[in-house]
Amino acid sequence: MRPFIITNAIREQISKLVQYAEHNPFSMDDMLDIYNRQKAAAGFDENLRLHLPFGYRIVLSIEEQPKGKVRHLSCSVDEPGKLPSPAVVDELLKLLGFKYSLAEKKSMVALEEFAPGHEAINILEIIEQ
Repeated sequence: MRPFIITNAIREQISKLVQYAEHNPFSMDDMLDIYNRQKAAAGFDENLRLHLPFGYRIVLSIEEQPKGKVRHLSCSVDEPGKLPSPAVVDELLKLLGFKYSLAEKKSMVALEEFAPGHEAINILEIIEQ
């Protein structure tokens, strides 16, 4: 198991990430452009992604989806075939302003292959319908 240590400096970086995501949401048109590969996905915006110590990578975005406005976290680790632990994901959810933990099963959770052999956990929580 890899360590997960949150320092004050990392809390500050996470706070900036949250502020940027909240002030730069993706519209439904943006989402369609991303789907049609006419616009880059959130993970390509350096202001929406954060590389944390010990090999964690997170991407946070606010998106208009068919079900409403959602908070979307993508979380991965740098080792092929591995995923972050549920405990780490839950801690990140709290730090990023999500209302529910994974155990509460109120969010949509899916795996996504973003590079050969590398998967991310995606959590989408409706924040406004």
